[in-house]
Amino acid sequence: MRDVDEKLHQAIRMKDLGAVGDALALGASPDAAWSLSWGTMVAHAAMSGTAEVLARLLKAGGSPDRIEGVLPAPLDMAMRSTLEWRAKARLLLDAGASPDGVSALTNAAQKVDQHAVEAVKLLLDAGADPDRVEPGSHWTALTCAVCSENAPLAALLVDHGARADVPIRFDTVQAQLTRGMTAWHIGLACAAWP
Repeated sequence: MRDVDEKLHQAIRMKDLGAVGDALALGASPDAAWSLSWGTMVAHAAMSGTAEVLARLLKAGGSPDRIEGVLPAPLDMAMRSTLEWRAKARLLLDAGASPDGVSALTNAAQKVDQHAVEAVKLLLDAGADPDRVEPGSHWTALTCAVCSENAPLAALLVDHGARADVPIRFDTVQAQLTRGMTAWHIGLACAAWP
């Protein structure tokens, strides 16, 4: 990482808007990878920065959808965040981020209590596919809702067209027993679990 990009990374981490501006003025790139595997500066700000810092990076030309390394898109990171997640998600969507991201909907569905409903509604209203199967875990948002026994979230997803019969596609040897299961099957299993 270039020194100037490291300065930007530190400024985002410290939530220092002035230092973010200074680093950008020195030539730091909002789309630079902030480590070998952890995404862009925009994704870093979406997860750990403030909405104000994220807005500054987007205004400086940062991509709302760029994926770098192994981390998902910035919107996915905003949905994982606990700090100003609503404002950061709205900024990214307004800047043109895909509402589907890589795992934005399932990340939103895993938020606690009423925040899950609010976060998922934000993405669904922006056009997210309610049946999108997340790569890696291969769950849908409805599967997350059923497993967490979040009835309002499950109802919201079904009202937006989510189907309980979308197969969960696991690709690991350990998970072969669940191959072909749906959110409906997972719900039965979770309800029966002691």
